[in-house]
Amino acid sequence: MRIKSLRVPAAALAAITAGCVAAPSAYAGEWRFHPERCPDLVEDYYDRIESRRDERRDFGPRDRAEDRRDRRESRRDESVTVCPASAWVWHGKARSRGRLL
Repeated sequence: MRIKSLRVPAAALAAITAGCVAAPSAYAGEWRFHPERCPDLVEDYYDRIESRRDERRDFGPRDRAEDRRDRRESRRDESVTVCPASAWVWHGKARSRGRLL
């Protein structure tokens, strides 16, 4: 008798769960990040290119010390990234921007 009483709530729970999973959610839009609009990330990118080019070319002891200093500076620069608000772009309906759903 107890087993029959559990079948109905379990079936109802399964149906509700399937309905929630299958129901499409409303899409109002989203904020997307564009790294090419962030000057700090662009600078880090060009620093990496220059560092790779420099490390391929010279191999003297002074140059290796300079490469170590450059890598240390690059790690420090990449650890803190400050991007302006213009690096974020809204994709979606224009009227839904800033509204809470």
